[in-house]
This record gives sequence, structure tokens and C-alpha cells, in this order.
Amino acid sequence: MIKELLKLIRLLFQSIPEGKTVGTIVMKHFPFPGFSAMMWCGHIIVREEYKESITGTTLNHENIHLCQAKLHGSWWKYYLSYLWNWAKHNPFSKSAYFLNKYEGEAYAN
Repeated sequence: MIKELLKLIRLLFQSIPEGKTVGTIVMKHFPFPGFSAMMWCGHIIVREEYKESITGTTLNHENIHLCQAKLHGSWWKYYLSYLWNWAKHNPFSKSAYFLNKYEGEAYAN
């Protein structure tokens, strides 16, 4: 788990990629249980047990997050804004994820 966490931290210091699609990295411990994939610094992180079942809809959803990050200009700005939006909606409930404006936009498109 530590090795995966260090890899995620290193990715945070990379610049936002120019292309419109992201690469995929399979991990055992990330994203957290209950989630199959997440966009992290220009890569789709796929939880190992879901690697065979990722759909085009999921890939599109994660690519929308990449576009959202590009609008902010840096990973730090995007993730701070994302966390702020999540924290505004009772972060101890699952509804905070769905009420986050970034998730709403990604699901709508």
C-alpha cells in the first residue's frame, strides 16, 4: 500500500497532460473500496478487482475530470476545489460525493 501511495504522491507533481485522454494504472488498494476507478493527475487509477469491468461510460466520466482539472490549471487547484465542494455537503455521508459539482458535471455528460 505504501508503494502505491508514494506513486500517487509523485503523480501530483506532474503537469497536466495536453491530450484529451488519460492513461490507466491498476492498483490493489486505490481507489478506496466501493469505487472502481478515479482520475488522479492525468491517469485513471483502477482498483484491481474491477480492471476487467471498466466501461466506456466510466472512462468518459474520468476524462471529464481531466477536462475540469485543465480549467483550473494545476492539480493542486483542482483537488483543493474538489475537496472544498465535497466538504460542503456532509463529508461523512455518501451523498457528499454525488452533491459535489464536479461529480454532477461528470455524471451529466
